[in-house]
Amino acid sequence: MSRWGIENPMRDAFLFALDPETEGEPFSHEEQREAERDVARMQILQILEGLGYLDLVGHEREFQTPTTPVPRRAAGVELEGESKKTFLGAVASPFGILPVSIEEARNLSLSLPGAIADKFRFVGLDTDVVLSMRSHQAIEPRSPRVEEDGTTIGPDGLLFAPLGRVVSRAVEI
Repeated sequence: MSRWGIENPMRDAFLFALDPETEGEPFSHEEQREAERDVARMQILQILEGLGYLDLVGHEREFQTPTTPVPRRAAGVELEGESKKTFLGAVASPFGILPVSIEEARNLSLSLPGAIADKFRFVGLDTDVVLSMRSHQAIEPRSPRVEEDGTTIGPDGLLFAPLGRVVSRAVEI
């Protein structure tokens, strides 16, 4: 299984899974739905792992080394026609995930050349999706969204937004 998305021409990310022909009985409708839920949950777990929230996935996956919980970074973004959402995530830059707050990242980006500073983004998951995953509920896809300033939200609730577009929020998960 792979997740694919391309920037030019713009195409939303999508999951691709190959199910080779095998002997045996085909999945029942309920088994098919359960497999879809498992794929969605694993995708959310892997995104959280990539953002550094290993303590949130520790119950689901085994890790070789003990982990220290990452401070929760959460942000909101106002989108016309949508209710206010909170996203749990991290600041991403050309240097990788930064262990700093959104405000610290904004200040850091001001000291860098514009071409680099413009690449700083808040990357986060809709907290409703995280809570659904943790409570073993179905994760329903949402309508993807792309804004003129480069803010995007995928069907899985994954947000990419310029730092100037997000507002820090408190979150408990």
